[in-house]
Amino acid sequence: MNSTSYLWIWGDGTTSTDENPVHNYSQLQNQVITLIAINEGCTDSSIANIVNVELPLFDSIPNIITPNGDGMNDCFEVSSAIIYSECFSLAIFNRWGGKVFETTNNYKCWNGNSSNNTQVPSGQYYYIINLRETEVNGSITVIR
Repeated sequence: MNSTSYLWIWGDGTTSTDENPVHNYSQLQNQVITLIAINEGCTDSSIANIVNVELPLFDSIPNIITPNGDGMNDCFEVSSAIIYSECFSLAIFNRWGGKVFETTNNYKCWNGNSSNNTQVPSGQYYYIINLRETEVNGSITVIR
């Protein structure tokens, strides 16, 4: 570009004056990004609507935990969802459909305990992860 200064308006209340900035959004949502380029008092602008943000959010969901305190596989967590604090929920169910754990705190992992902090028995459990409009279902095995 032949501009002397830049103003990027990210659509989430933040801006940048860098020529080639990098911007990370705190949540999934459609964005309108505006660039205003200035050269010797003249300005030009460009607007882009970012509609579908594709991210590899669920590429590493574990399928087994061994909550025995050895520091390996002690907890079920979706590490890629950590950056989306305002639109995350996780629910764990037993094989009869009874909810044993639920959280909207994306930093809290499931350690194989029920909501009343008692250990669930070894076996297969089912999860539902919601991240904005995306829902992922799967199973997790607990081995004690």
